[in-house]
Amino acid sequence: MGSILSALTKKTRNMKSVFVRPWQNKDVMGSHAETYKELCNLVERMKKSEWKRSDIDFEEDIRSLRNLKEQEKNILLMTPGFFLTVDCMVMDSLNNSLLKDLEGLSSKNELLIKTIKFYNEQNRQEQVHDEFYKDMGKALFPKSYNTVLMKCHEEFIKFRRVFDFCREFQERKRPIGERLLAYAFIECIVFFPFFAGIIFHRFKGNIRETVAGNHWVCNEEAMHVLGHSHIYKLVGGVTKSRAREMHKELVCLVKDMWSSRIFCSGKNDVNGFTLRMIHGYIDNLSGYMLWLTGFADKQPDTESQFSYMNYLTAYTRANFFEAKVIEYDTIRDSIYTEGFLTIVLN
Repeated sequence: MGSILSALTKKTRNMKSVFVRPWQNKDVMGSHAETYKELCNLVERMKKSEWKRSDIDFEEDIRSLRNLKEQEKNILLMTPGFFLTVDCMVMDSLNNSLLKDLEGLSSKNELLIKTIKFYNEQNRQEQVHDEFYKDMGKALFPKSYNTVLMKCHEEFIKFRRVFDFCREFQERKRPIGERLLAYAFIECIVFFPFFAGIIFHRFKGNIRETVAGNHWVCNEEAMHVLGHSHIYKLVGGVTKSRAREMHKELVCLVKDMWSSRIFCSGKNDVNGFTLRMIHGYIDNLSGYMLWLTGFADKQPDTESQFSYMNYLTAYTRANFFEAKVIEYDTIRDSIYTEGFLTIVLN
């Protein structure tokens, strides 16, 4: 992968001298040509993802809440609270530091212009995600919205250690390589277990609109994971030992969050959604991320515990966006057995 960017200080003059010069070397650019091409294709796919919050109608889901067990409702409540906090961190970091750092260097650098286009698209998508989770919280948990969800950074102390990790690696004083790598790790290893828990409800026939909305959020977050990984591989600057140290710390925090905070009632099986499955899925995600960012030679040998969560591969096809949310919702019958999904179209 190389160390194109081995260090980055807070001073723009130092950042410019380290950051721009490598792409003036055709040999260096040539070694990253395939990754750059993948990033360009990804940006075009992101532009085609244009679902809107108004595509989702929560009315039926409000009625179907009565079919959920209490702990299922608790996990469901945690989801908008978690994402409202994390998305706020992501938006602040993108707009107040990372995007500004890149914009200052992009006037004559095609590669940097493409990374800015990627982050502009992510910014657009994150705004839709924020609107979706606010309305999800208001619709499904109106009594808790003002007291809990709008103060989630205070109330959801059970997530604080993960939040602290996110804040730490989005600070501007961090080397930009670490910031990019942390983005990729966080948006995959932290986010996707929540998506798995929500989309799991498809097999129970409940909260269908909430599932559909989270499906589209997850699809776009998969693009963000891929984009951060591509950009990191272009930039580099983090040693293998440092990357694995960051990775190990985050995996431990996420597993602890699920085992001691989310499944805190002692019931490790919530209507077929188990702690064992979640821990196995986190391991699978973590192995995949080491491979995707260039710190492992191959993908994990084990299959994912939730094979319906293949958003990082199959669901990023460009032609997937030819379907609208309502068309996705015509998938009525699905059979779920030990992580394998069979879909029957009407």
